[in-house]
Amino acid sequence: MTVTAYKYEEWLHDLEAVPEEEQNEFIRESLRGKHMLHIFGRYFFPEEIPEGQETPELHLDIHHELSLPKNSAIIVPRGHAKTTWSRIDLIHDIVYKHDDFIVLVSATMEDAKLSYSYVKHQLESNDLLRQVYGNQVPDINPFKRRKWSDRHFETENGVVCIARGAGKGRGLNIKGRRPKKIIIDDLEDDQSVKSKKARQRLEDWLKRVVIPSLDRTRGRIKMIGTVLHYDCLVLKMYKEWGGIKRAAIENAEGKPDLNGEPLFFTKEELMQKKKDIGSFAFAQEYMNEPASDEHSDIKLDWIRRGDNVKLYNEDGTQNGKVYSVLDPNIKAKETADDAAIVTILRQESTTGPKFYVMRVEHGKWGENKSIEMCQKVWNSYTHEKFGVEVVAFSELYKTRLNNSYMHAVGVSPKSTDKRTRLLRHSGLIETGDVIFMPGTEDLVDQLIQFPNGSNDDMVDAFSYAMELARGSGSNASVTIL
Repeated sequence: MTVTAYKYEEWLHDLEAVPEEEQNEFIRESLRGKHMLHIFGRYFFPEEIPEGQETPELHLDIHHELSLPKNSAIIVPRGHAKTTWSRIDLIHDIVYKHDDFIVLVSATMEDAKLSYSYVKHQLESNDLLRQVYGNQVPDINPFKRRKWSDRHFETENGVVCIARGAGKGRGLNIKGRRPKKIIIDDLEDDQSVKSKKARQRLEDWLKRVVIPSLDRTRGRIKMIGTVLHYDCLVLKMYKEWGGIKRAAIENAEGKPDLNGEPLFFTKEELMQKKKDIGSFAFAQEYMNEPASDEHSDIKLDWIRRGDNVKLYNEDGTQNGKVYSVLDPNIKAKETADDAAIVTILRQESTTGPKFYVMRVEHGKWGENKSIEMCQKVWNSYTHEKFGVEVVAFSELYKTRLNNSYMHAVGVSPKSTDKRTRLLRHSGLIETGDVIFMPGTEDLVDQLIQFPNGSNDDMVDAFSYAMELARGSGSNASVTIL
């Protein structure tokens, strides 16, 4: 949406025409509306707003979205001043008392406190702000019981501001009062989007704790962030609530396009950032396109889900042959990759075999835990083959499993390149002959972000299991021992 803005120089000219003794009143009245936020920001916080240029269209769109009396998501690339403007918007809310109870939520309490620290500093030390709007810092004494900390402060004009970290607290009500405005700024980080379980936990907290806390008549949420995952919460809420979603470079239709026009930085600056951080990170941080098809081997629209597929016969027997593979983790440390077990059922059909990825287990397991998990999976199905990657010390796993009641085969890669091993099966994924059953979402996440994702521990287990299920041949990327 394009917003027509009152130009700063025009407003400054109008201000200079007002008698000096009336200027503070003119400022207060003329800047009351949110459509004047760009001038409010530039006049009171010149250190935050670059001089010598008109407010970019992107920032005007952010201001407009912040002003709307409804829930909405604001998805903007890194470095495009979304947090700066959300803080200025908060100060505007306070000095005009647009809302008397505001909550700021960030990924951690420290992040939220950092924003409030900035707001408090401006209320305490910005002489121009204090001159125009008066002192908003309360007289702290034990009788008035006014709060003035980075996590909870109450201004002289009666605005209450509370900070929260993601997933913290059972409610946001204070003495029976409900927030009129909740600002959610960069709620997600790499850890919170890493797995489906983590993403669901955050979504549950938002919908069970945060949203019900809103004032029932005037309450609204403004969720501000960057898309870190194709299934991340800010993108879900954008689809549900609406709002704005922008990329650093867009075409004429407003779609992400490296051949389009930049919104804020110059094209040269953005291309340098792309060179510095890499294509994958650039697509995520600046184009709001994580797991972009341009950068992944397995495309999201190739993924075929098996939500309503039945893999068992009426008598309870499995309808196909089952293959599992353990890709072990030599050292069960937090910094190491997960160990992973992937189970695939091969089912014959008139059009050729179908491969159902029916189970994925993964975790930071040591040797004993890995053996225990293998036995658990072995006991769950009638296996045609159960494989273990045989590299370095993991030969030990094969030996220990074969000394138990299981029979395991070794799977030895012909190449050290994970990508080569996965690409052998990409055609079957693209044609829909590989079907991903419920519970395998973490593997899907890694596949569509490979080879640029931060984790790929399940990818090799999947490749090995596919090799067992397809049967070794001259084109196989592994040797079965």
